[in-house]
Amino acid sequence: MVLEDSQTCLSEHELKINKEHLSVIVLPTVIDNEMIRLEFTLNITEPNRDSPVSKQQILNLSSGESLTALVEGDERIKLTTSCSII
Repeated sequence: MVLEDSQTCLSEHELKINKEHLSVIVLPTVIDNEMIRLEFTLNITEPNRDSPVSKQQILNLSSGESLTALVEGDERIKLTTSCSII
């Protein structure tokens, strides 16, 4: 499953993205004028499980940078994000 979404948010305010089998909460925090920390919490609903699987990932990005990471090292879950500090 590929989920594509683009949204604008303010630092220190949670952004929530909900799709059929996935919910993502992002908390952006400004580190300095050129860098931001994004804390992701992913809750994945799988058909054969009673409860969702929860994963977390923290990424530090410079303004204008795009980054792809494996969430908690899981090869099945890739997170690609970018940021623009305004």
